[in-house]
Amino acid sequence: RRRTRRRIKRRKRHRLMQRLRRRHRASVLCVGSLMWTCFFRLILALLALDAYRYEEATTIAEDAVCVMESEDRHTLDVIGARVYYVLARGYQARGELVSIRGRLLGALRTATLKRDECREGTLTTKLLRA
Repeated sequence: RRRTRRRIKRRKRHRLMQRLRRRHRASVLCVGSLMWTCFFRLILALLALDAYRYEEATTIAEDAVCVMESEDRHTLDVIGARVYYVLARGYQARGELVSIRGRLLGALRTATLKRDECREGTLTTKLLRA
């Protein structure tokens, strides 16, 4: 009985990830809140980075950044820092980190004004690498 429950959970998780992969370009996913949307996009971007699909990882991370910038919530601070890390890591792996320096500087300015230490540290580190 436990095995069947585990299988069902695994199948549901697998179906959800497939649905998210298909719809990652949509502005709002069917998952629910904005935090979950950004979190699942972060997971998808990390999976794409692990699979050496840097183009896909950067597009997913850029979509997540656009969603986060549209809503100004402090609950997204930690997830936002990780999303910016994935975005910069994807550009760094492609050798194009210099091309997003302006975007990173703007995000650093915003994070400094909001006193968001997580995002500030991540962006400072990535800007020093650029």
